[in-house]
Amino acid sequence: SAQSPSWNNYDSEKLTLGGTITGTNAGTYTATFTPTENYKWSDGSTSKSVNWVINPTTLTAPATVAWSTTNIGTATWSSVANVGSITVSYLVQLYKGGTAQGEAVSVSTTSYNFADAIKTAGVGTYTFTVKAISSNTDNVANSAESAASNNLQAVRITVTSTGNGIGVTAIKGATSYVAINGESGISITATLKEGYNFKTWSANNNIIYASASSNATSITLSSSVSTSTTEITITASATAIEYTISYTLNGGTASSNPTTYTIETPTFTLNNPTRTDYTFVGWTGTGLTQATKIVTIEQGSTGNRSYTANYKASVKLTALFDSGVDANAKINVVVYTNGATYVTTLTNGETKTIAAPINGTYTVKYSVNFNHSVTTASATFEVTDNSVSQTITFNLTKTGDKYFYKILNAENNQTVISNGSMNVMLKEINKANIAEIISIILSVILLGYVFTKTRKRNIYA
Repeated sequence: SAQSPSWNNYDSEKLTLGGTITGTNAGTYTATFTPTENYKWSDGSTSKSVNWVINPTTLTAPATVAWSTTNIGTATWSSVANVGSITVSYLVQLYKGGTAQGEAVSVSTTSYNFADAIKTAGVGTYTFTVKAISSNTDNVANSAESAASNNLQAVRITVTSTGNGIGVTAIKGATSYVAINGESGISITATLKEGYNFKTWSANNNIIYASASSNATSITLSSSVSTSTTEITITASATAIEYTISYTLNGGTASSNPTTYTIETPTFTLNNPTRTDYTFVGWTGTGLTQATKIVTIEQGSTGNRSYTANYKASVKLTALFDSGVDANAKINVVVYTNGATYVTTLTNGETKTIAAPINGTYTVKYSVNFNHSVTTASATFEVTDNSVSQTITFNLTKTGDKYFYKILNAENNQTVISNGSMNVMLKEINKANIAEIISIILSVILLGYVFTKTRKRNIYA
């Protein structure tokens, strides 16, 4: 509204008031005083000028200036009323440790959220100032600054891990996060490596969350961040999963093979089992495509495992003579199948073993040689994957002047697979004997030649 000054000692009968005697806006105005008829100024001038001033109004400073306790990082204040047609806005400035952070922000509302600016600026103590801004400072001046009545603390939360089991850890996508005093609902995630279960979360060495479940790798801090410290370290820890190793030994024994392991267990090799009268031919099971004698579990392996021991039954060759049989008697043996030949000589009570023979139908070709007398006989037996250990017994007995021989195949020596008899020749060699001996030798040589051509491998006593 228009304003006008009041004039001391002004007499309208003596002076005429002119110039600018009313004003609306702030400023300096000039009024004139001119004497009326019959009056004059003492210095003879016809008119006098007088300046008068309308001072601008100053806006009221914002009140109730404080950080919000509900909207974290938000500066708030009370509104300042407009003056007539002059509108009011606000200029708010953020400070960290007393130093201005960036430019002051102009807003038309009574709050401003500095959360992003605070998190960018990092750990520290924050305050702010605000002042009311006039849309026409010629008439209405800006207010004085008002400072926040409380401070805001920003802390750093760092996520880390202990041991080998935890991979990438993150708070809202980062391993380090600046949180503002009072902030809650902060989500934290950790990535488990293969072979581990989640164990605990801890903050500054105090456990804040624990679970034996592997799906506990994401948590939300339920309590708001406090000002007790500016650095918070949250650590995720894990424990190695214990896997089982089971063995099917199929009648064998093996010492000191572990029944459990973890991804951190140093590399180890299984001890192979033993089984009486059988030869171990390898493990089958986890990760193996065929029977394998050397099974090594490398450090870093995972998963439950099972292994089965596989054996091949042996074949024993033994000689058993009655007491009446000449002590110098010997049995010359050739055992053969397609791909394998075994040649040996047995004396009374002697046993020799064919370890892990290949599968097939075996022919036993043998000759008995004692007192310069020789006779021959043959028999067959089978070897398969399911064979049990076999004992081929060459049995010689004497009744009167006649010798009887049998080949038996069974652990109880009851299965006869060949038998026969011969006369005793006492230290005499006739032409027939010589011819028979030569025939046997030639037969063995011929068999050896055939076997050399056809066998895949030789087994010798």
